[in-house]
Amino acid sequence: MTFIARCLQSLSGPASTTPRLDRSYPGEAHRNQVNAGWLRLVGRTLNRSHLSRSHLSRSHLIPLAGLLVAALVSRFLWFGHPHSAAIDEVYFAEYLSSYLTGTFYFDTHPPLARLLVAGFYALAGGKPVPFGTPWNLEFPDDDYLLLRFLPGLVGSLLPLLGYGLFYRLFRRRRLAVLGAGLLLLDNALLVQSRFLFFDVFLLAFGFGSLFCYLLYRERGGWRWLLGSAALAGAAISVKWVALPFVLLPMFLDYLAFMRGERRLDGVSKTGAVMLAGGALVYVLVFAVHFQLLPRSGPGNVYVSPAFQQTLEDSPFKARTDIPPLSFFGRFAELNREMYLANLRMSGHPFSSHWYEWPLDEKALGYWQRGETSIQLKGNPLLWWSGSAAVALLALALLLHPPLWRDRVASLALLGYLANWLPFALIDRVMFIHHYLPALVFSLIALTWLVSRVPLLARHAPWLLLPYAAGFVLLAPLSYGLAPW
Repeated sequence: MTFIARCLQSLSGPASTTPRLDRSYPGEAHRNQVNAGWLRLVGRTLNRSHLSRSHLSRSHLIPLAGLLVAALVSRFLWFGHPHSAAIDEVYFAEYLSSYLTGTFYFDTHPPLARLLVAGFYALAGGKPVPFGTPWNLEFPDDDYLLLRFLPGLVGSLLPLLGYGLFYRLFRRRRLAVLGAGLLLLDNALLVQSRFLFFDVFLLAFGFGSLFCYLLYRERGGWRWLLGSAALAGAAISVKWVALPFVLLPMFLDYLAFMRGERRLDGVSKTGAVMLAGGALVYVLVFAVHFQLLPRSGPGNVYVSPAFQQTLEDSPFKARTDIPPLSFFGRFAELNREMYLANLRMSGHPFSSHWYEWPLDEKALGYWQRGETSIQLKGNPLLWWSGSAAVALLALALLLHPPLWRDRVASLALLGYLANWLPFALIDRVMFIHHYLPALVFSLIALTWLVSRVPLLARHAPWLLLPYAAGFVLLAPLSYGLAPW
């Protein structure tokens, strides 16, 4: 960037002494002076800016490029297989199609991820999927590829986000490569990236929020804290189970206050911004949601006549005795109905219990044809070692309380417990994908343990080899191929 700044300054330097014909027109001299001034200003700014020091040095670009290529290849290998819907894909496709037709629908989760995929699908020219389509449908055309593309892209970027996050935590490239490589080599994260599912959006927003918070703690300033709050709000706008990403910075700030590293007013500022910013993003997402669904649709049966008064073509539109709800009235009613619908969810043959997840005990079947199937199942070695790392970390913190001063150790354990233990209190059907945020924190704990052993830390990237072997062995269940 310093070279660019010098080039810009040279462009605004003294004019050439070579004679030339004067072909200027009135006002050109003033314009040239203004342009030269702007060029000098930009040049000085680039020279002073931290950008001139190039945060992305070659030592970072090489692993980032390698991770991106590996992630894109693994996530888009055999892209489009199977040509039929995997479990709930067809229902999600119907919900997305409502944004194209403007008809109101009802779902048990907040709508941000659906809005994003629907926006991409509409821009790419996708056609609406009619309601009532059989779940095991063979897709009639290639539009389903557009539906699966954005989750695949976001899933491909997760290892890069992981590299940045692990580097912020450990300040060592080898450990950042280890952490990002673990994200790359988990089969559950792979499968969730290959279909029209939305957990990868939750992970991207949630850990993007944590990344911004770490930058805020290092550099101060409002922009990183506001970014953390906005991304945490976006994560909750995908699924409510992302709530710990709003609360975690507040707990970490409080721990820093107890250690004497933060003032109480700083802790209060973090809490106020995270709560207010997250809530604002959540409300704005529903404002867009309502704006794009103005007409009556299959979701009418879940809402009151007063809510339906706000929808075009509603049978209650002509009723003068039923006043229509305001925006916040609709917002409150819809969120209440979403909560009640979650409570009503019945058992499922592939459901699992929260205490089964750390050991990857029960997979979730997505698709099957003959002997080939696709299952949401994690890389066993990765999940087991991550869980063992959390157990060892918890034991170390219990036996040696001063270890709480280690910000990475405390973050890993608090983040894991906040994203796992609340499921013990939830009385509804649950699946193994609910464990994915906690899984990432278990990998932070695993990397922290590696960092405490100098020999392992020096050779951290080589530790990925057994996980790569586990990834390959499980690949047929992830891609829907014939068994090895």
